[in-house]
Amino acid sequence: MAKPRDLANSVNAGGIPASRVTAASTSAAGVVQLNDTTSSTSTSQAATANAAKAAYDRGTTGVNDAATALSVANAAMPKTGGTFTNAVVFQGNATLASLNGDCLAGFRNRIINGGMRVCQRAILTTVNASNAAGIYTLDRWRAINDTDGNFTVVQSSDAPSGQGLTNSLLVTIVTADAALAATQRASIQQRIEGSQVMDVGLGTATAKTILLSFWVKASVTGFYGLSVRNAASGATRSYNTIYQVSTANTWEKKTILIPGDTTGTWSTGSGVGMNLTWSLGCGSSAVGTDFWTNGDTDGGSGVTARPIQTASATWQLAGVQLEVAGSAATGAFTPFERRPMGLEMLLCQRYFWKSYNQDSSPSTVTTPGQFVAVSNANGTWRITVPFKVTMRDTPTTITSYSPTTGAAGTYRDDTLGTDRASTLVSSGMDGASFSGVTAAYATIRFHATAEAEL
Repeated sequence: MAKPRDLANSVNAGGIPASRVTAASTSAAGVVQLNDTTSSTSTSQAATANAAKAAYDRGTTGVNDAATALSVANAAMPKTGGTFTNAVVFQGNATLASLNGDCLAGFRNRIINGGMRVCQRAILTTVNASNAAGIYTLDRWRAINDTDGNFTVVQSSDAPSGQGLTNSLLVTIVTADAALAATQRASIQQRIEGSQVMDVGLGTATAKTILLSFWVKASVTGFYGLSVRNAASGATRSYNTIYQVSTANTWEKKTILIPGDTTGTWSTGSGVGMNLTWSLGCGSSAVGTDFWTNGDTDGGSGVTARPIQTASATWQLAGVQLEVAGSAATGAFTPFERRPMGLEMLLCQRYFWKSYNQDSSPSTVTTPGQFVAVSNANGTWRITVPFKVTMRDTPTTITSYSPTTGAAGTYRDDTLGTDRASTLVSSGMDGASFSGVTAAYATIRFHATAEAEL
């Protein structure tokens, strides 16, 4: 049998007719033609060494490019942890287990009315020395004044621009106390219910870090005191720190990372679980050791700004947010969580409720929202007043008001044309009952409020 090389030589020399030479295929042996390209799709030709080398080089380049792309992708979006330095845009659905170790679908912010939009009580509240125990102003915001000065608190429409905020809490010092005694203090607080922060685990070995962010604007520059405490008053644990107002009368955002306290007793029920305090000035004994310490104090060392000592000084607060950073010692501060107004109102009404329209303060002479009844043949009447939401606890204060005069503790007797004293018969977390005695078949009217604050 002739060898392939001999056969090829014979064909070339004309010794064997070309018609007798069988071409090679994928299913039969034969003579094959060489091809020096790398783009051919022929199944009957063989690649030259040069073509094979070109294909190899292109493949190697592709593998290297893919490895580089993977490295860049991993650096930009690490699979097992890392930090994004730029904005990330997802074109499809994104599945995230948590954000800062906390919930994603709302309620990241443990502050109620942090946007200062809800103000069911008086439009302006004067806070004087008689309010050492505190008085509520905007919903959920309590003012404390144990000084010889006084100040007002109002809901202001001045707010940081471009932040989705429309209101702020505005403090204006009316009478200054230039020389604070050691135990005197003035502040703005929010007392958070224990059930709202029970997952933080304060007082346990697994206590989580919390993140506090807010906007502040003040006429007095310098360092202000701020504290987180485990009680409304008489606290045994306090986190004391300071924040700086750098430029007068300019909105500035502040962020404070607070490590979880692993000691102390912290309520997880319907009592005070956490008390956040922004100091307006305090005496020397109310200044605490920096960071976590035993005691009941209003801020850390280095405080230089005390607006209660300056007449006409102003201080404003807006966009307050408290979120959980998880078990890690660090966390990412997220944008302010703006909840729907209806939902924010319901959260506030757990602590304070009124029958008046929301734009009418208690004791206002107005009829919308009033309760109306007719006494029986004996001249007695009784009305059950349902609250709009279940309150935090049985209200400590429930008051009726005459719609005609605004007088507290009364109802309007339209038949006799006078205000008469009402009687609170019973109360609970979902409603209260009032009664009274008048003439037979008399028409009676009244408004009501209920308070179950911390």
